[in-house]
Amino acid sequence: MYRTLKGIVPLPWKVGFHKHKSVPNDIAARVTNRLTGKPAVPPGKLIHLVAGHKSARAFLDGGRSASDTIRGILNKHDLKLNQFAAVLDFGCGVGRIMRHWSTTRGPAWHGTDYNAELIDWCRNNQSARSTTPAIRVTRKTVRKV
Repeated sequence: MYRTLKGIVPLPWKVGFHKHKSVPNDIAARVTNRLTGKPAVPPGKLIHLVAGHKSARAFLDGGRSASDTIRGILNKHDLKLNQFAAVLDFGCGVGRIMRHWSTTRGPAWHGTDYNAELIDWCRNNQSARSTTPAIRVTRKTVRKV
């Protein structure tokens, strides 16, 4: 039966279904995120620029996983995020990782990125989380280290 139906359903319908099947999960992720007072989730277009997909759920889960990995690496070396005076998220995009450190007190949070659109989104939506607004990094502003 499946094979028969699979051959009948036109390819554009299949593509459309798979393209939009995550919409209910994404809406739920966005609503839950806002109701719990967490930072805004960027629009799908900006998520795609930093993660290669448009899924809000995958964006949040991927950022949480990366944040946990960083904390794990620091813990291996007996370090904690809150013991640093400042943290720079180089290539912060739309704050995919740093958003998961909102309860960490202590360091001054800074973000940089080369993409002005991502920085503008951070300035407008994440500025309350950071001690300094994200800055745009251009070729002219980066010196050899």
